[in-house]
Amino acid sequence: MNTQTDPAKPKKMMNANAPSFFINKMHQKKEAITQNTSKIEEESKKEQILPNLLQPTEPIFDFLLALHIEAQCEKNNMLDLQEIIEISIVPINIKTGKIEENCIFHSFVKPRLHKKLTAYCKEVTEIAQYQVDSASELEEVLKNIDVYLKHQKIYEKEFCFLTCGEWGLMSCLKKESKVKRINLPEYLQKFIDIKECYQKTMKSCPPKFRIGDMLQGLHCTKRNETDGISDSMEIAEIALKLMEKQFLFTKNMVKTVKL
Repeated sequence: MNTQTDPAKPKKMMNANAPSFFINKMHQKKEAITQNTSKIEEESKKEQILPNLLQPTEPIFDFLLALHIEAQCEKNNMLDLQEIIEISIVPINIKTGKIEENCIFHSFVKPRLHKKLTAYCKEVTEIAQYQVDSASELEEVLKNIDVYLKHQKIYEKEFCFLTCGEWGLMSCLKKESKVKRINLPEYLQKFIDIKECYQKTMKSCPPKFRIGDMLQGLHCTKRNETDGISDSMEIAEIALKLMEKQFLFTKNMVKTVKL
């Protein structure tokens, strides 16, 4: 029978008989591991929280300007240039959450290349020939918009245009200003598309949805009038309904017109 002591057994008692400096080092190592683990967990928590902290919690715009544009058109035929014949702007005061109904801008626009409105255009827009004949041309109307923004003290605030779709600024105004060599101010080269905001808020959207679909989805009443101001008002009302659902309009939603 082997009576020699198992060499592994004394190792189990090492902590009890080990010199104090060795025990201190063991404790220091354990504490360092614990601190590193805590640090990693803390960094992990920060990574999870960081995206929420980066999200703005307060409005960054003072005003959103609901913009509607009407242009010369023809049924089943694309004109070489669809000249703008009406511009409407309805300001939304983001801080008060109300439409500034006393500060609405509206103007008909006189076309230069296609001076006579087509029968189809008069039917769908309900704009009469005399209304555009007595109006200013586009360049002058754009100057009037600039005067309007400064007079209403919107110009000195943080503001952005709000449209229903991209066509009005990204295509129509861009093309006409290029053909007529009109320099567009920077604020008319940036906009937010209310349709994209609606898609982000609502769970489901019908394919190729329009302003009427958004009004219905948000339980808003569609206006009976077909004029430009009514269209701008409807865009503004949709924006207010989205804000009621805690939707926040931010600068990363702004699209830029590349001239």
